[in-house]
Amino acid sequence: MTKEEKMFALIKEAAQSRDTIKAFCAARDLNVKTFFYWRRKFLAAKPSSKGFLPLNLQPAVSQTAVRLTYPNGVDLHLPSADLTLIAQLIRLA
Repeated sequence: MTKEEKMFALIKEAAQSRDTIKAFCAARDLNVKTFFYWRRKFLAAKPSSKGFLPLNLQPAVSQTAVRLTYPNGVDLHLPSADLTLIAQLIRLA
């Protein structure tokens, strides 16, 4: 395990801990300044949650069979179908 991996693991552990940073570092014989140095590196390495992400807006296709039963007794069995088609068929009910 590299030093970076070890420190990043400690940063994650500290985030889950109920101890203060000072107590967490003291229990692990870690300098508080060193902890904050590695925490800055850890936060910089994480992908930013700001900005926009590309979205794939193509309708998903069901890979499993779909069965629609209407109140009048009509029973449709679709081997796989486009979700927009299924939504349209449900609205017909």
